[in-house]
Order: sequence, then structure tokens, then C-alpha cells
Amino acid sequence: MSAPLHPTIDELRRELVQLIEEAGLREHRAALESFFDPAIRFRTRAGGDGDLALGCSRLGGMPDLPPGFAWPEGDEGPLRPILQLDLRDVAGLDPKERLPSEGWLWVFADVYWDDARVFFASGDTTLVETARDDIEAITAAPLAFHPFLEPAPPSSAYVGLDAPARWPGSAQRLNSRLALPDELARAYRDQVVVAWHRRHTPAWTPGCSGNHQLFGHAETLSELRQPSEEVLFAIASDDVTGFQYGDAETAKILIAAEALAARDFAAARHVY
Repeated sequence: MSAPLHPTIDELRRELVQLIEEAGLREHRAALESFFDPAIRFRTRAGGDGDLALGCSRLGGMPDLPPGFAWPEGDEGPLRPILQLDLRDVAGLDPKERLPSEGWLWVFADVYWDDARVFFASGDTTLVETARDDIEAITAAPLAFHPFLEPAPPSSAYVGLDAPARWPGSAQRLNSRLALPDELARAYRDQVVVAWHRRHTPAWTPGCSGNHQLFGHAETLSELRQPSEEVLFAIASDDVTGFQYGDAETAKILIAAEALAARDFAAARHVY
């Protein structure tokens, strides 16, 4: 039997703990480990509409929707479909089991992301293909998923280090969980977090997929999150589909843990 393409959550945890210990942070290992958050990463691959079955997960393209679905409208007209997720593709990848094991999620947004919405349908829902002439859809691409584990961003481990001046109150609240001396804080940033993402986050090259994910910390997103919020989606600019967010940045959608547990995906919010 061939080895799996991606490491398991347990393997990732052992590897990340080893980085913490090698950085001289063994004394703080338990606290730092408590901040680890399982994530699900996904990437696009070239294929297009001809490679997409009804209801399958995709970035871009026209979505498959329940009959009679009311297409979301914004101030400038119909919202553009961004993502379709078949939840069976990610079932079993999140040890916290935060998502339903079946069903679909869709993300729609206007061109400036001033209006972004998430919709959910249960697994027993019938879907039909859709087509619209008044929407310039993103090029469609199928998705591949794998588990990931994220350490907390540096601003979660040290008061003041990398804290954004625009949100000093939020940064102080989040950073106060663990105050490390300067030397150890920089070791955590450079030898743990930066090293981890260099090791596990594919470098951008022209024509490649973005690094998309569900859950986790989405790197430096912590400054914008409320304590009870999860990162529902981090959808990166993506050369396979031509999807662009800002200056090759990442669109972030948060949801309160209570809303997520209640399957109230309409409560999700986009943050810049």
C-alpha cells in the first residue's frame, strides 16, 4: 500500500510539537499546543466544467442549486457564485466535526466583496444545474482536500509582537493569553510559525492554485476574530480559476461557533 499523500492530524501534531521543543519553548509547550487548530486545506486543479459532476465541490463555475433557489441579489445585481462544497468531501477530515457530514455549502459575493453570503442545503436535497447570461462566472475547477493543523499566529503568543495598530484593543485581548519574553516570542514566530508554513504551504508560482482552507487560524486573521468565531472559509486568489481577491489576497468568512452548531450559515460574515 502506498503512503498517503498528506500527513494525518496526529502526524502533524507530533511534527509541530517537535518544532516547539527545538525552538527552546518546551516550558510553554502545553499552552502553545492548546492553541493548535485543525483545518482542512484545499487546492484547485485544472479541469473545468467537463470534469465536474452534478453537485461536486468546485471553485468558480455555475453552481448546482435546489429547484426554486432564490438567487441572492446585491445592490449591484445578482451575486457571483464563488464556491460550491459537497460536505461529503470533507467528512472525517476535521476531528472537531464542526460541519455536517453531508449536504452542500455555497458562497456568493459581489465583485467588491461588500456583500458575501453563505447558503446550506441538507444531503437529501435535489440539485439542478444552473445557467445565467447576466453573470460572468469564474472559471470552474475541481477541488482536492487534506487535513492540516495550524499553530496560533505570533500575535496570539506575545503582547505587542506583530500586533496591528488598527486594532490595539483586539490585539491586546487576544495576545494576553500567553505573554512570552521577547527572545522566546521571536523564536516562536521564526522557528515555529514561519518554519511551519514554509514547510507545509506551497509557494506561489504563476498558474498555480491558491492555498484555500476551512477552519484553522488562517495565519494572521486572529486580530479580526471574536473569541467565539471560527474561520469558516479562507478563499485565496487562485490562478487556476482566475479568481482574484484584492491584491492576490485571501477572502475570509467567519461564523460564530453557536451559529455553526445550529447550522445557521446565513450568520457567516466576511471580513477584510
